[in-house]
Amino acid sequence: MIISAPFILAAMLGGSIIGILLLKYRQNKNTLYSVLLIPFICGMVEEQFKIPSGIYHVSTITIINSSPQNIWEHVVRVDQINADEYRKGFFNYAGIPQPLYAELNKDTIGATRIGHFEGGLKFIETVNHWELNKKVSFDIAVSPSTIRNTVFDKHILLGNHFKFIDASYTLRKINDHQTELCLSSSYKLDTRINQYATFWGDALLSDFQQRLLAVIKLRCEQRAND
Repeated sequence: MIISAPFILAAMLGGSIIGILLLKYRQNKNTLYSVLLIPFICGMVEEQFKIPSGIYHVSTITIINSSPQNIWEHVVRVDQINADEYRKGFFNYAGIPQPLYAELNKDTIGATRIGHFEGGLKFIETVNHWELNKKVSFDIAVSPSTIRNTVFDKHILLGNHFKFIDASYTLRKINDHQTELCLSSSYKLDTRINQYATFWGDALLSDFQQRLLAVIKLRCEQRAND
């Protein structure tokens, strides 16, 4: 439904233009037949141009009433997320899987972090930056063996047009009681409608990051008050 919008609009515009030309040149048979070839010619010309590629970034920030040390423990590893902690939104109901938990095999650069999602989907994350209690970042790749038979997995994750690149958590101490937590993600698009697709890519990641940070904020503040 999302991807059909620009194509429907383009088809309506193209159909209107062709319709006007057909009415204008209907008395001239040679010109009329030439007009009918325009869509095919345009299609062949389009194929000669390289599909544009772009890398895009999305950042989400929240203020947590807790120390960087406490928050750090909740971002490098994420315990099982319960139903009462995570508020589902539009994208979840549209088929985007909910995060469940994340595990890390060691606390250093080169470590492997595995993000587990609904339906068994897994993302393999390799730590490329490790600054204790300040910043952690990792490259992201989907685990091929966990791909589900869903629209999101088959057409987005395996569609060769959208690819997650990396993500990072950055912590900045505001005072003795508050810390700024920023979750940033990068993704790559290879489509002929990147400007339109970016709107949805940004919206999807912003929604995911806001909901995940809300869980982390809740947990950290509850622990700080215990």
